[in-house]
Amino acid sequence: MGAAAADTLYGLAAAFSLTALTTFLVDHRTSFQLFGGLFMLGLGVATLRSRPVASTADRPAHHAGIAFVSAFAITATNPMTVLAFIGIFAGLNLPAADTLASMRLVLGVFLGSAAWWLILSNGAAHFSRKLRSGGFRALNLTAGTGIVLIALWQLAQLALRLG
Repeated sequence: MGAAAADTLYGLAAAFSLTALTTFLVDHRTSFQLFGGLFMLGLGVATLRSRPVASTADRPAHHAGIAFVSAFAITATNPMTVLAFIGIFAGLNLPAADTLASMRLVLGVFLGSAAWWLILSNGAAHFSRKLRSGGFRALNLTAGTGIVLIALWQLAQLALRLG
């Protein structure tokens, strides 16, 4: 839901031509890209270092608030999210006075994003119940490596743009 909330925020900004917010986000995309890349790098390293617990009884409780904030932060600091929403909504060429159409579009963004993340997270939860600890370790290594590679790519793109 954190990712859906961030997507909705960008959808609102783009749909209602909040140029001040859009300009701020574009002007500070370097900071967003740096923060997002470092955050993802830390997340990837933590995932690589994590060790699966032996049984479901040993697993820590899930904290919905922490999951919401971290998903929101990852999505909100992703410069591709910002640029994608600006491009998509600009291409739709909605009339500024058509508030109802804009609200329907933003609602669609929220519902689509929420549905995607709910399906993905529930699917992951379903399959996690079927994995043994060796499977979790392989999954952590695969996911952690992927996250680190994406973070390094994002930071490399930033370095190339600034260099």
